[in-house]
Amino acid sequence: HFLELVQRSFARVRRREGERLAVLLLSVDPLQALNQRLGRAAGDELLLQICGRLRKCLREGDALARWGPGEFAILVEDVKDGAEAGKAADQVHRALAEPFDVHGERLAASVSIGIAMSAPAYGAAEELLLDADSAMYRAQAQGRGQSVLFDGAVREGAPHLLKLEADLRLALARDEFRVNYLPIVDASTRRIGGFEALIRWAHPTRGLVAPEHFMPFAEETGLIVPMGRWLLGQASREFHRCRGVSPAPLTLNVNLSPGQLRHADLLQQIDAALAEQGLDPQEMAFELTENIVQKGDHTTRIAELHDRGVRLYMDDFGTGACSLNSLMRSPFDCLKIDRTLFSGGSPRGKAPELVRTIVSLASDLGMRVVAEGVETAEQFGFLCELGCSAAQGLYFSPPVDGEGARSLLERSASW
Repeated sequence: HFLELVQRSFARVRRREGERLAVLLLSVDPLQALNQRLGRAAGDELLLQICGRLRKCLREGDALARWGPGEFAILVEDVKDGAEAGKAADQVHRALAEPFDVHGERLAASVSIGIAMSAPAYGAAEELLLDADSAMYRAQAQGRGQSVLFDGAVREGAPHLLKLEADLRLALARDEFRVNYLPIVDASTRRIGGFEALIRWAHPTRGLVAPEHFMPFAEETGLIVPMGRWLLGQASREFHRCRGVSPAPLTLNVNLSPGQLRHADLLQQIDAALAEQGLDPQEMAFELTENIVQKGDHTTRIAELHDRGVRLYMDDFGTGACSLNSLMRSPFDCLKIDRTLFSGGSPRGKAPELVRTIVSLASDLGMRVVAEGVETAEQFGFLCELGCSAAQGLYFSPPVDGEGARSLLERSASW
């Protein structure tokens, strides 16, 4: 019915010059966490109260609809431009600013809002809603309580990016993503001590697509949030099955991007994954690049992750400009030496001295060191002599699927 209303509004604005309409797509940020903590009844009560406040934001001719489990859609008629539509979104944010009383608890709620404006290019209401949905993902990636207006110029100037975004959404809906696992080999035992979870896209026509071809765009659009949530859940389930065939403790390493760190539900996602699979927090490690740490925008969230008891790895160490001061203050458990120091065979140039310095520095700070990109026995032996804690790379194994990971563990391969 909401789509029918939008379609009728399309017909009206086409007849009236200078008149446009806007669709606001709202996602209730803390709903999933609330359902997990207090139960679905509390979540339903919060939705009812939010709906009551949203109704008060409507003008005559506007419409409000329940769009998804934690989503609402608002049709705003007779708006001149994006600035006026943005004012409608600001009114929604103000309406939800006061805490809600839910089952005796005062709860703060907020929404991420995606805004799409009518334009001649739109032929159907579904197209407008799709662009509002895209803007909503971008708003979620910016953090709680944000609004984003869809940029119509993207539709005209970069249609291939719109197609990629649509394909990624379909991939999520059709369960086309896969997890591959790169073994991390302990230097002292020469056996697998963990796996790094890597996402792959099983495209129906292009085959297995590597992450560098779609992950930067997913980060830009905010799709990294649902993709990261899926990866965390899937990897945790498959890792749980691997634990049963490993003779020694294992660690699951998962990469986190800036967009995921900003998202309000990240900690709840981690708590849910640990609880559902019965994992100890020390069995899970999260990898953040050196550049993320250097910027300092996520200090609070990194501290919250540390307080959860999970392990923290500084990824790509040696390629950024992380200061010694910030390294000493950070709660990281491990440094991962970037693969560029080892690519192409034996350690060359100043790489051996640099690796030796990093290992020594990490030892002084009580941190472990994992080397990436190990390709030869010579490299691995060199790292072991230096006191490197672990290594990963093609010398041990390429990334494998869940069944391949269990097979490696069952063979108890030792390097």
